[in-house]
Amino acid sequence: MIHKYESNGYFIVLDVNSGCVHVVDKIIYDMLDYVDDPKQDEVPAALYEQMKDYKREEVDAAYEEIRELQKAGKLFSPD
Repeated sequence: MIHKYESNGYFIVLDVNSGCVHVVDKIIYDMLDYVDDPKQDEVPAALYEQMKDYKREEVDAAYEEIRELQKAGKLFSPD
């Protein structure tokens, strides 16, 4: 489970189960509205449409960062 919020211009994401706190870019902050515990390494096609304010390369890079944090147990960590 994650909790995300903005404070003083910073985009902050807390992974409740691991206790990790992340300061992220706006694209990752926005993407977390559409990504719930990502299971696949490649970007889901629907995500490009949902993130149409960003370039495809930016979406790819942000999704990869989210997946790396998940694989490391620092985001969407299990209960």
